[in-house]
Amino acid sequence: VSFIEQEFTTKHGDFDVIFYYGEAAFGHDASAGRVSVQPINGIDGVLIAPVTKQGFGRGWAAYATTNGVVIVDGRNLPAVELTQILGGVKCSAC
Repeated sequence: VSFIEQEFTTKHGDFDVIFYYGEAAFGHDASAGRVSVQPINGIDGVLIAPVTKQGFGRGWAAYATTNGVVIVDGRNLPAVELTQILGGVKCSAC
């Protein structure tokens, strides 16, 4: 599997923006209750919410592309911020 990743750190949390080339799938360790469908820029995406509503723990937001999957993997960021970050990602090769 080929991928491109960029890491970011803020004073409130940190996150990675990742593009995995190939099958639109990724592993996680969240319970099914934290997983939901979330529209992101008019595309059905997946939101795996952090452990708490305030953002404690790890969360993911992702959507499939023609060539793979774009993911925001966040730590200590609320779910709404994960989807906003992913909504701002632009990828011409994805």
